[in-house]
Amino acid sequence: MHIQVRNPAARKGGLETSLFRRLSEAHPHAVVDLTSQYRMNEDIMLLSNKLIYGDRLRCGSEEVAKRTLVVPNECMSGTLDPGMCLCEESCWLRYLLSERSVHPMRCGKLIDLIYSPLAVFVDTDHLPAHDSRVGDLVQNDVEAKLAYQITEAFLKSGVQEDQIGIMSLYRQQIKLLSHLLQDRKDIEILTADRSQGRDKDCIIISMVRSNDQGQIGDLLKDWRRVNTLNSTQLLSVFLALMDERGWILTLPANADVKHPALQNQRCGIRSPTKRSKENGSVGGINALPPKKPRVEEGILKGRPILQDLVNGGR
Repeated sequence: MHIQVRNPAARKGGLETSLFRRLSEAHPHAVVDLTSQYRMNEDIMLLSNKLIYGDRLRCGSEEVAKRTLVVPNECMSGTLDPGMCLCEESCWLRYLLSERSVHPMRCGKLIDLIYSPLAVFVDTDHLPAHDSRVGDLVQNDVEAKLAYQITEAFLKSGVQEDQIGIMSLYRQQIKLLSHLLQDRKDIEILTADRSQGRDKDCIIISMVRSNDQGQIGDLLKDWRRVNTLNSTQLLSVFLALMDERGWILTLPANADVKHPALQNQRCGIRSPTKRSKENGSVGGINALPPKKPRVEEGILKGRPILQDLVNGGR
C-alpha cells in the first residue's frame, strides 16, 4: 500500500519510495510473481490485468472466474410501480441490478440477451453531477445520491449489507455517504487506503471530481493511491477498455430523481455552493480561473467531464 508523503523535503529525500520497492528494484532476481488469484471473477480481473499486471494474472479456478453477485429478489425486474421508476426509456438502475439484460452495441444494433457487465463505469456527464467544496474539502452531492440509490436498490433486492462496500478517495465524500447511509450499520464506507485487504461481493466507488474547470486535484494525479502505477495514461487506458467492452453506462439528464421510492430525505440538504452564495462568499471551484481542456478523440469525444479528467492529469 502506498503511503502519501506530504512534506516536499521528505519526498525530495526519497522517503516516498517504500523499502519494499527499493529492495525489489535492487534485487529483481529475488522477486516472484504470484499469478494465480482467487478474489476476482474474470471480468473484474481483466481490468487489473490490462492496467497493472500485463496479462500475467489468472483466475485460480473456473469457479472463481465465473463467480458473480446473486440478486435474490430482483425487485427491479418486470413491471415497476410508478413510484419506483420514472425513467422515460430504459431504466438505468434496472440495468445495473439485472443479471441478464439486452445490451446495445456501439453500432446501434441489439444483440441477444447476455449477462450484464460485472464492472460498470457510470458516466454522469449528462446529469450533471458536479463536485463542490466544503471549506478546503471536496464532495459530490449528486454522486452521493446515486450511490445511495444504487445501494438501497441492491438491499431491496435481497443483497445483504455486509456484502456491499463503498469507496471514495475523498474523506469529505466518505462523511457525506456515511451520513446518508447512517442506518445501514453493516455497510463499510472506506477510503482507498482503508479498503486495502477487504473482500466484498459488491463494490461501489464514488470518484467525486467532476467540474467545468477540469480541476481533478492532487489525489487523482497520484495514481499510486488509485492503483499501483504512477502513470498519467492509466485513466485513458481504463476508459478505452471499458468502452471496448461496452461497460460504460451513460446516465440521462436528471437520472438522480427518477426513482422517488429510493430518495433519501437527507439528500435534501443545501449544497455547500448554495450556502457559500447565501453567505456572500466566493469560495469553491467556481472561483478558479477557467481552464480549456484538450479535446480527445475516440472514447472521450463528446464526453466533456471525462476529457477534463484525462487532460487534467497531463
